[in-house]
Amino acid sequence: MATGSTQQFDAVSTYSDSLTADVSSQVTWTSDTPAAVTISSTGLASAVAAGTANVTAAINSVTSNTVPLIVEDVTSIDVEPATPAYLAVGATQQFTATATFTDSSTEDISSQATWASDTMATATISSTGLATGVAAGTANITAAIDGVTSPAVLLTVTSP
Repeated sequence: MATGSTQQFDAVSTYSDSLTADVSSQVTWTSDTPAAVTISSTGLASAVAAGTANVTAAINSVTSNTVPLIVEDVTSIDVEPATPAYLAVGATQQFTATATFTDSSTEDISSQATWASDTMATATISSTGLATGVAAGTANITAAIDGVTSPAVLLTVTSP
C-alpha cells in the first residue's frame, strides 16, 4: 500500500452448519501498528506511514486470521500512455498510473491517485484517470499520491 491510500476489508463469519454471513459492521477491527495503518469501525484501512501492520477482526471471542499490510513510500509515478496522446473533442482516453515504491515494487494506483489537467478548458480528467477532450488545444496530465507527482503527459485535443 502507498502512504495515503486506503483499502476496504470485509469480514465473513462461517458458522458450525457451514452457513456464512457478512459481519463486517459487527466486528471490532484492529491494527497492531496504528502508526503505519489505521482501520475504521467499518473496516477501511488507511496507510499512514511506511511500516508494517497486521489487521484483524474480532466478534464475540473469535478473532479472524491476520492480514499483514506493508506500507511503502512512493518514490515515483509513471503515467501511461507516456508519449504525447491525441484525442478528439468529445472523445475519452484512459490513463493509468503506476507507483514505484522504496523497495522497487510497483502497483497500479490509478483509482487512488489524484489526477489533474492543467487546462480544464481543453481536457478534463476523472478521479480514475479518464480524460475527456473539451476543446482543441493541449493539456498536461499528471497523477499524484503521497506528495509525489508524475511527470506531465502532453495530451493534444483536436477538433473533430
